[in-house]
Amino acid sequence: MKQITTITLGILVLVSVSMAGIIMTSQFQDLKNEKAQPMNQSMYLEKTNIRMDMKGDKTDMSTIFLGDKQTFLMINNSKKSYTVMTKEDLEKLQKTAEEATAKMQEALKNMPPALQEKMKNMMPSQEAKKSEIVYKKVASGEKVNQWGCDKYEGVSDGQKVAEVWTTEWKKLGLNEEDLKGLDQFGEFFKSMMKNMSFFYKIGTDEKAENMYVGFPIQTINYEKDKPTNKYEINEIKQQDLTPATFEVPKGYKQEKMTEQK
Repeated sequence: MKQITTITLGILVLVSVSMAGIIMTSQFQDLKNEKAQPMNQSMYLEKTNIRMDMKGDKTDMSTIFLGDKQTFLMINNSKKSYTVMTKEDLEKLQKTAEEATAKMQEALKNMPPALQEKMKNMMPSQEAKKSEIVYKKVASGEKVNQWGCDKYEGVSDGQKVAEVWTTEWKKLGLNEEDLKGLDQFGEFFKSMMKNMSFFYKIGTDEKAENMYVGFPIQTINYEKDKPTNKYEINEIKQQDLTPATFEVPKGYKQEKMTEQK
């Protein structure tokens, strides 16, 4: 009986210190700057928790999103410091930004017409809305790393804005439930990133109108028909993750969240 109790406790300890998760390694490349080196990224997903490590020429940072706590952590590994953002903090920042915009709009009324027009062109329009991106499959059987992919082109307002290579979820051993943390992350930042569609529409395994099918392995974004950046997944694997994966490293100092940050 004592042996069974010991084994049971051991299993409970193992469960408490490891969680089935997913690790994605990828690269982000700025295509507008020929001298820019690729930024290496590692994403760790477990239920509603997400960690992203980013390392490049001048970047060494991590972010952690805790879905259950609705908290976002920004970690500066170079400075060994971090800041914490809650949903309430985000709402305050949004309110501050809206108030600042309202004050600028009011100040414009007292400026000469020529200066008003110049200032309006420099300010992001609150009225402007980006047209929806319509995706169309243009090729099949193209290989990106170890995956066979379908290629889609995304068009908005008559211009190509993206190329996306997707593969079937089953080839990755994933399903949409595995990535539900990204949905929560998207909802968390929805008010600040209204035009960021990646976290809301990752791609389904069924045909959907104007949307690509499958999981995006590689994406190239365009502006005025010229490539601006490239995002490519190199590896996806399932691995047990420890709670420490979603914690700030010991010895890091917390910095105050400011509007500038």
